[in-house]
Amino acid sequence: MRSIRSIARRFVVCAFLFLVAADAAAFEDAENVREDAGEPHSAVKVYPDGSFDWDYVNDCIPYVDYVRDRADADLYLLITNQVTGSGGYEYTIEIVGQKQFAGMSDTLVHYCRAAEAGEIERAGVVGALKMALMRYVGRTPIGEKITIGYRSEEIMMAAADPWDRWVFSLSCSPSVSGSQVDESRYVSGSVSADRVTRDLKLSFRAYSYYSESEQTLPSKTVHLIRRSSSFDALAVKSVGDHWGVGLIGEAFGQSYQNKKRCYDISPAIEYSVFPYAQSTRRELAFFAQVIFTDVVYQELTIYDKIEEKLLSYRVSLPVYVKEPWGTIRSSVSWQQYFHDASIYRLSISPMISFQVAKGLWLNLQASYYRLHDRIDQPRRTLTDEEILLNLKSLASTYEYSFGVGFSYTFGSMYSNVVNPRFFGD
Repeated sequence: MRSIRSIARRFVVCAFLFLVAADAAAFEDAENVREDAGEPHSAVKVYPDGSFDWDYVNDCIPYVDYVRDRADADLYLLITNQVTGSGGYEYTIEIVGQKQFAGMSDTLVHYCRAAEAGEIERAGVVGALKMALMRYVGRTPIGEKITIGYRSEEIMMAAADPWDRWVFSLSCSPSVSGSQVDESRYVSGSVSADRVTRDLKLSFRAYSYYSESEQTLPSKTVHLIRRSSSFDALAVKSVGDHWGVGLIGEAFGQSYQNKKRCYDISPAIEYSVFPYAQSTRRELAFFAQVIFTDVVYQELTIYDKIEEKLLSYRVSLPVYVKEPWGTIRSSVSWQQYFHDASIYRLSISPMISFQVAKGLWLNLQASYYRLHDRIDQPRRTLTDEEILLNLKSLASTYEYSFGVGFSYTFGSMYSNVVNPRFFGD
């Protein structure tokens, strides 16, 4: 028996050494092939960033090398997007040159219609990306192997828009679930209308839902019904490349919590330090509004109010920066009531992700809320059942969260190969 085990161990060790030797030989052969070809590192090294299907890009653009670390790249490639007024997307492709391409940069914009299928959308973005990369690929030996084609198409004039840029949307989502001891029914629906031009943005949304649930407990059966409806309206006028003025309205009603009916209306103004055209890459703005609120409560509040009219102001400072070294996203907001300066709300929510060293990324995110505006709290003591079922909320003067994370990647700098096998497992 010992002899058999000894032979088995020797076999495993020999097999392992054979595989290591074979892998080393394959690596050496690959390096020799690269050197024999006379084009060591001839392909442009690209560091891709942004939310996009990069596996698809790897398949469609195989004549560049995709690297895992920005420090190894010749080009920093960033793809961002934002929703257009018609419900489609505006993709911004930014290329920043590094090393031999330092000082060279390009920005392309590609538009996708809302009705386009996902395949057509991403193919269009990749087509624009191919055009953007030619300036750099053409300066390498790989450029000699690129063929430029042209597909002639008849130039079409933009047809008259019978909808005058209005875009409408309808949705409805009913659902039923249950078991032997519980059952729930839920239905929600919404309707929206939007019209967006360079000079004026109009947006209207209505939403409603109804839920009903029944839970069998050892002592009793709990039957719970929730209803809620809301309507939001927004009108914003563009004033140059940095200013926007508008009017914001909101109304809602619900059968739970303590606000029975409420509507807000507020004029607002915003100043953007950077031109709005750069909003997908960087944003630093000052936003201010004065809010008139009319509210009716389910029951008496801690201030002995069953209804009241309120006037407050709100200022906020949104920040967004997307650079090769990382991303910063933050917002600071302050709201205070005119009739009582002690009633206010402060919120801070910073997030930063940056590259500390090659392959090492650090992510920090936090939030803090100072809550001295819970004027809708019921005067009476809440029951445990109301709190657990989220029918009423306990008052808290603050909320916070903090998270930190890091990632470190090492090994081969190239990430060109896509292997989709066993994708679902």
